[in-house]
Amino acid sequence: MGAFDRVRILNKGKNHFAPNSFDVMQAYSKLDSAAKMALFDRLSDSRKTFYKTVTLFWPNAKEADAKQLERFLAHRMVANDL
Repeated sequence: MGAFDRVRILNKGKNHFAPNSFDVMQAYSKLDSAAKMALFDRLSDSRKTFYKTVTLFWPNAKEADAKQLERFLAHRMVANDL
């Protein structure tokens, strides 16, 4: 779970979720490897394709959820390139 702790750094330690709102990071963590790779591939294609894929995986996800997941995955890509 260490990788998901980094999301708090990106969010400056604040919890931006309402008590009963959708948690995209929790949903992402439950995906299997193939689905995670599919999201990563869509992010590599284009932002618009990535956002559409996020809403296909989780219909209750909002644009802000997709943006949060996009930042997390981009941060992971940079960390792996170092």
